[in-house]
Amino acid sequence: MRGAALVMSGVIAGAALTAAIAASATPARTDAAVRVSRAIAGPPRSIAAAGDSFNTGFAARANTGDNPDLSWSTGDDPRVGSIYDRLLPLSPGIRGRRRLVARDGSEIAALPRQFDRAADFHAQLITVQSGGNDVCDARDPSGITSATSFRQYVEQAFAIARRRLPDARIFVTSLTDEARWNDRSATIPGNASKLSDGTLCDPVLDSSGVPSAPRRSQIQAAERSYNSILRGVCASDPHCRYDTGAFFRLEYDREDIAPTNAFHPSLAGLRRMAATAWRAGFDFSDVTPPTVSATRAQVGSTLHLALHASDGAGIAGFECRFGGAPYASCGPGLVLAPGASVSYRAVDRNGNISPGYSVTAP
Repeated sequence: MRGAALVMSGVIAGAALTAAIAASATPARTDAAVRVSRAIAGPPRSIAAAGDSFNTGFAARANTGDNPDLSWSTGDDPRVGSIYDRLLPLSPGIRGRRRLVARDGSEIAALPRQFDRAADFHAQLITVQSGGNDVCDARDPSGITSATSFRQYVEQAFAIARRRLPDARIFVTSLTDEARWNDRSATIPGNASKLSDGTLCDPVLDSSGVPSAPRRSQIQAAERSYNSILRGVCASDPHCRYDTGAFFRLEYDREDIAPTNAFHPSLAGLRRMAATAWRAGFDFSDVTPPTVSATRAQVGSTLHLALHASDGAGIAGFECRFGGAPYASCGPGLVLAPGASVSYRAVDRNGNISPGYSVTAP
């Protein structure tokens, strides 16, 4: 994006850009854009699930291993009602096109590699549930993944998606509230001793089985910090939808806890997560792409572009591409030097993408 041809790209205040166009000696034009890519709309035809054991069906049956068919994202057991199963009636082409890249014990550092594996699979939808182990594997506060490192790993993963899967949707869940989970899990006979494992997520139960209030606050503070990062990185990408804290707010019943494991969801718990994710995620019944256009005005030697888009679901953002670079989020106002070119498109809130158009400054 550097170079003599490009003066500036990014957001220009609407009023300033309108004033610039109004002051231009050359009338605004809308007829010089060249279509360079087709619209992409409708439900995905492949899905990958990234994250940790909360998404692998770990211990959801009376065993200690994974149960991929029970994944709330990519499983195919109809009792769970996974995202994959719910997509089948809307997108028959997705049948068999599912990949579980989540791994037991994974921390956020594994997310970039998991996104690479999702890209190898050409996933059109990636679900992300990750970060709990960054808190619960720690033995003391110094062992928690720092907020700076956590953000870097998430941003690295998103950069991989935008480079290798420029059209893919990403659905990110908040971390589940481990303190609330402990409240319910501790009421199951035998679980109190299992929860008392000496990690930072140990509820430090008293003789009556009541969790420590300071420990509860410590767990929730760490998780809220991570959730804020997940929300912020997702908001920077128009193809991403964050669950707005729906997973963090989940309430649990005893039957939501795995029968032989105090730390993982049962089939019922995974069913609750699947339903929550479906409600909080994209509306895949929306098959209408947004429309996009650009108003042009020559202002001195530079070309000013004002991007416009409309869609019934609302616009998530614009994306621009300069030269051979991948599409990246941009604002509605661009200024191009003589000879510079830009391609642009719009993305709606459900991940549908407008046709792409290109403009070259005279």
